[in-house]
Amino acid sequence: GLVRAFVGAGGRLVIASHWPVPDDYDATGRLIGGLFGASPGAATVAALRRSQLALMDDPKTSHPYYWAAFAVVGDGRSPLLGEAPGRLASR
Repeated sequence: GLVRAFVGAGGRLVIASHWPVPDDYDATGRLIGGLFGASPGAATVAALRRSQLALMDDPKTSHPYYWAAFAVVGDGRSPLLGEAPGRLASR
């Protein structure tokens, strides 16, 4: 479906949900916030895992229903966020 459309259009990485996740306890917002709160240059799969672990550690959102729906499709080793501005590689 939608993931195939993004990949077909040239997307190298898609974060997709396998089922609709209700936003009880702001679980989805916290998961996505954790993704974008990762260190610049961190691999997308590592950022997703850390964000999912944070939800697992909260008794209100520890059930897989709140965090397991999300998956990385594509090159998960690529960083979600690029390096911080001003950090150019030495030439």
